[in-house]
Amino acid sequence: ELINSKAKFNVNYQDADGVSYLHHAALMGNTEVLNLLLQTGIDVTLKDNKGRW
Repeated sequence: ELINSKAKFNVNYQDADGVSYLHHAALMGNTEVLNLLLQTGIDVTLKDNKGRW
């Protein structure tokens, strides 16, 4: 709901380690969230602070 809402929500946000929502969803194996994020046009080229996808 939050992703689809009119509220400003930065789907490309990265935490202090450079880890994004996409990274977290992938690490947790959450395909439902991954698909939702991909539908929003999330930047799939983001890397963390160690240069990892």
